[in-house]
Amino acid sequence: MREFNAHRATYAERIKLLNALKSIDQRWEPQLEETIEAFSHDWERRIDSSVTTIIGLLREALTFRINRVVRVSDLQSDADRREIQQSLQKTFQDGLRKLEVEAQAQIRSHFRHNVWNLPADSLLQKDLFSDEVGRALGLNRVQMALAGAAAGATTGVGIDLSLAGGSLGAGLLLGAAAGSVLGALGGAALAKVDIQRTLGVERFSLGPVSNQRFPFILLDRILLYCARAMNWSHGRKAADDSAPNRVPDRLAKRKRGYTEELSQDQLKTLAKFFGDVPKAKESKFEDDSRLILAELLQGLSASEIDSRAEL
Repeated sequence: MREFNAHRATYAERIKLLNALKSIDQRWEPQLEETIEAFSHDWERRIDSSVTTIIGLLREALTFRINRVVRVSDLQSDADRREIQQSLQKTFQDGLRKLEVEAQAQIRSHFRHNVWNLPADSLLQKDLFSDEVGRALGLNRVQMALAGAAAGATTGVGIDLSLAGGSLGAGLLLGAAAGSVLGALGGAALAKVDIQRTLGVERFSLGPVSNQRFPFILLDRILLYCARAMNWSHGRKAADDSAPNRVPDRLAKRKRGYTEELSQDQLKTLAKFFGDVPKAKESKFEDDSRLILAELLQGLSASEIDSRAEL
């Protein structure tokens, strides 16, 4: 006897079932081996497509910028300029939200989901720039300081990384303190406003994103979305979630994403890739970043990493 709930089965559980069926009758083994191989290849293709979507989202988000040209005669005071800047910040955030929504739609299509629902309290239902998302996802301050230093972009550039396992040192503490400022995603903390005046007009530019913590938060959000897409059975809509014999979802100890659990080397690689993207240049760290993301998604598929379905 082997119990199998088709309404809630994940990829890993389906593969386990097919492998178990091989032991029932050896005559089935060749056909089942062929089925498992085809299923595995198709899954690898979906993961590769998802990695491409994630890399594309990060590239678009980290190079996104908006401009607005205003005649000087229309600017009567500094209050007018502040109003324009606030309007730009809202438009900028809306643009980033739109990029995330488009990437989520691509992820759903990779895993062929037409029916999709999320709990009301899910982090994926919260606004991308909400305090709750900012607290739960992305790197902690010490990790942010180390990753930023590796990319040569934090206040604590002079950090001795060898001290990370012991005494943090003054440089790291300085970087961690800066991380508390970088943790705010709203308004001017997300990107810098540039104002240029020429020929009777003022040109307001906002972007690209300068907040070093934001790409890790955005990455965590899309990884959570992938986890749900990969582990959400197409028969889930017919499942009775209140049934006493249902297999419960694995619960995370606290609300958090996946980037916080990456190794220091992986974080450095991602930070360097994120640092290269806004400069509009090809990054030698992109291939390694793709491998990191593929390993994460493979781990989620094989249940080596919990899917954090409650998030």
